[in-house]
Amino acid sequence: MERYILAVLPPQDIGDFVGIYKEKYSGRRHHALPPHITIYPPFYNRYSTETELVVSLRDAFTLTKPGRVNFDSIGYFSGDNNVVYLQPDQKSSEYLLEIFTAAATLLSDNSENFHPHVTIVKNVPLDELSSVKKKLEAEQINLSFLV
Repeated sequence: MERYILAVLPPQDIGDFVGIYKEKYSGRRHHALPPHITIYPPFYNRYSTETELVVSLRDAFTLTKPGRVNFDSIGYFSGDNNVVYLQPDQKSSEYLLEIFTAAATLLSDNSENFHPHVTIVKNVPLDELSSVKKKLEAEQINLSFLV
């Protein structure tokens, strides 16, 4: 049984921005998934065909209007995997939550915390995390795209 992920892929300029820092701080630029915002984490298709899944998702999103996603700062998850990410502004986070809610209603009652972001680099060694934070906080972040 195949697993799926529901994600928003930002345009190339945002992917390039992430790629530069990913390569600089992790030594790798390319990963299995391109830079993205996870709307719904990996799940199994409960429908009998992939086409039914796609049609159901399309129907679930018919009331969702296009919106602009703006990234204006850098955020961090500290702990086991020390993640540095692009953080959307408040209005963008609310818009992405609307998309998540439509997906969650259709796919299941997933009560996970929804924290929209685009990962720049993960698994930053703890002794390097403050240095990476300082360098990225010096960047003027003003990236946006239409969903």
